Amino acid sequence: MRQLRLTRVQVAGAGLALAVGICALFFFMLIKPTWGDIAQTTQQAKATEDQVRVEKPQAEEALAAAKLNEAKFRKQYDEIMKKRMPDISFEDRLAAMFALQQVPGREGRLIAAWFNSTGAEVSGYSFPAFGTSLPDPAARMLPPLTWNLSVTVPNFPAFLKWLEKLPEAPRFLVLNSVNLPGMRQPGTPFTAAVSVTLYEWLKTPRAAAAQAAAGAAAPAGAGAGTGGRGRGGRGGGSGRWG
Repeated sequence: MRQLRLTRVQVAGAGLALAVGICALFFFMLIKPTWGDIAQTTQQAKATEDQVRVEKPQAEEALAAAKLNEAKFRKQYDEIMKKRMPDISFEDRLAAMFALQQVPGREGRLIAAWFNSTGAEVSGYSFPAFGTSLPDPAARMLPPLTWNLSVTVPNFPAFLKWLEKLPEAPRFLVLNSVNLPGMRQPGTPFTAAVSVTLYEWLKTPRAAAAQAAAGAAAPAGAGAGTGGRGRGGRGGGSGRWG
């Protein structure tokens, strides 16, 4: 009987040792790594919190500056739209189609009058006619026009002054390149080749503009328009608006 009781104690001890071993194994394989992960995550969270605390004032200053810039650029954009863009909207497609027929003559006279007012002889620009298809209501601008102008002035200083007047044009002109002439006889006119691109955005209400698809409208058709000597184009095509 004593031998049997010792065997039971041994079995119980072995079972206890096995249970302790399993608990230890469970602890080292699952609980301890989890504690380590929790400690590491807590440390990272604290580091992130400290970084946010340091960078938050800078981010708030940057946001305030961005809002000021947005207001400034929005004001500049509104000024450009008001003073340097044609009064054309595609909200009413039929009315817009008829309005586009007047664009070459009206815009050509406007640009010609301004070029003449600069004191230079300018040629190489024109406004092609538009077709008779209904315009795309999602369009945000008319197809750009790139002109290779010939600008003649008395001398080089006068040409530099002419270049400074480009931002004052009644329409938005972007200077692409300038090619200066070679040697010439003293006292003879100074003629340079100037490449510019004309951009004309449509007057679209902001609510409608937010919903309109991005991108320029389809190319307009080529044709004769009022303007200086030379040819220009709105990207070629047949003047159709999808």
